[in-house]
Parts: sequence; C-alpha cells; structure tokens
Amino acid sequence: MRVKMPLSEYEHLVKEYGNTTYRSLTEYIRKRLSGKPVAIFYRSKSFDEFIDEAISLRAEMEAIRKDQPLSKENEERVIELMKRVKEKISQLVDICLQKSDLTRGYHAS
Repeated sequence: MRVKMPLSEYEHLVKEYGNTTYRSLTEYIRKRLSGKPVAIFYRSKSFDEFIDEAISLRAEMEAIRKDQPLSKENEERVIELMKRVKEKISQLVDICLQKSDLTRGYHAS
C-alpha cells in the first residue's frame, strides 16, 4: 500500500517513530493504523542535564588528577568538585524517587 502525504506530515511521523520501541517504520505505522497503543520512550531532561554535568565534572577531575602532586589551589578545586558531585547525586536520587520523569509511557493513537 502506498500513502501520499505532505513532507511535513511524513517528517513528523518519522520523528514520532524515532521515540518508539519499534525496529521499523512499517511496524510503527501498522500499529498506529490498527488503533492499538504505541510504546513511546520519554526522555528525562533532568537526567540528561545530570549526565552532562557528571561528564563535565569527570573530565575536570581527570585533568586535576594528571597535575599531581596537587597544589593547594588544585586541592581546593577537587574539594569543590566533590561537593558538586555529591549535590548532583542527591538531585538524581530525588528525581528517581519521584518516578515521574523516568517512566516509560504509552501513547494510544
């Protein structure tokens, strides 16, 4: 079967498909056309921000580690970085406990 649609609609469909658990666009379209629920992945902005911050902190701590032995200034930097890491981990725990940002939802079309 062939379906004609505007490019903007096709791009929207492909974008939606990219957030699903389906391995092929055809499988996703069949599911949508049947009216059955479609499994969707939801990204957590908070978790993404945490990961970005953790990567940045890790890189900075690695750079400091390579500067051994640690000067007073670097030692203070490491202590401050460790405090930031601890803060971010606490924030992650709070987010995980809320469960709302880290769930997988279903979208019925």
